[in-house]
Amino acid sequence: MDTERDNIRRCTDVIERVTGVRPTGWMSPRATGSKHTCDLLTEAGYRWTGDHNDHDLPQVLPTAHGPLVSLMHSDHSDVRSAAAGPYAYRDLHRALLDQLRAAPGPGVFHLTVHAHVGGRPLLAGMVAQILDHLRASGDVWVATHAQVAEQVLTHQGVTR
Repeated sequence: MDTERDNIRRCTDVIERVTGVRPTGWMSPRATGSKHTCDLLTEAGYRWTGDHNDHDLPQVLPTAHGPLVSLMHSDHSDVRSAAAGPYAYRDLHRALLDQLRAAPGPGVFHLTVHAHVGGRPLLAGMVAQILDHLRASGDVWVATHAQVAEQVLTHQGVTR
């Protein structure tokens, strides 16, 4: 547990030093946190985690150091889905957004873009077209993970 705590602290410090902003969320490599990760994250001041993919909507997880919002990650990342080609990647995300908008109740559309894949010209163009499709819908809130986590915590009356 101490090794994991040290790793979280070291990563947090590097990100804050490089960006000038302390991160509020965490996703372990391959979303493979330990049974201690959530407690260690809230101990370190984190507000959300992306390590759990067993739900469709954000959830508040109780931890020893306060609430932690669990935000699922996309099943269709640019690393896996782009293998079918950039146009298939674009079309899959457009269809997913349309399906979520047509379904009853709330939904979360999660767009995962890795710089080493999605930052290349052709796939970057497809990401731009996906974002255009989002904006054209007119009824989609485009938010960061931090914004979603704060919304969930505020809506559920959770404070720290």
